[in-house]
Amino acid sequence: GLPFAGWIGNQVDPEMARLPENVAWLTRAFGEPLAVLPWGTSDGAAADTFRAAFATASPRLMQL
Repeated sequence: GLPFAGWIGNQVDPEMARLPENVAWLTRAFGEPLAVLPWGTSDGAAADTFRAAFATASPRLMQL
């Protein structure tokens, strides 16, 4: 199989119950997220978030 490279969270509901608890559980289960995008992230903000996430993740991904 393939090694697990990481995960990206996406808040699909602006009123998601227990968002921090859900992210904490996923972090314990799968490790630190590459990014967590909040609800309503616009195209410019999403691009900036992804750019920062992948800049941080690149060294980790290159080790796979």
